[in-house]
Amino acid sequence: MTLRAGQLGVTPDFELTHQLARLFRDNRTTVDQSLPLIEDRVQEHRRFFKEEARWKEDTLSYRFLTDVYGNEGISHKELEDVLIQEADPVMQSLPATHAGALAYMRERLSAVNRDIASQWWYIVWDEWVIDCLLHCSG
Repeated sequence: MTLRAGQLGVTPDFELTHQLARLFRDNRTTVDQSLPLIEDRVQEHRRFFKEEARWKEDTLSYRFLTDVYGNEGISHKELEDVLIQEADPVMQSLPATHAGALAYMRERLSAVNRDIASQWWYIVWDEWVIDCLLHCSG
């Protein structure tokens, strides 16, 4: 049997209704027995996301988002300065190991940011190419 939330007394703002209080009261033993397992799972969930956040920060700092990704006019020197401060050695070595790709990226960004028409053309073209790569055979 499947019941909807409203049939159990659960409201959109999760207020304790008379119907929901009765459900908890009638199932107190089950709730009391399950609570330690639920608390363990919530703690495990929190631990996972803390570890994931640390892993992400060790790979690419949140500073990168504002200083590089959010800065379309970033110079080669500014990019190098930001990358040197990253925790990940791969990111630190990007200017040396991928100098050509970074130069191409700067040229491409310069062309795209020339005017609004170029930006729209790039968005449409890029979406079309990706769509073709994903869906066109041959």
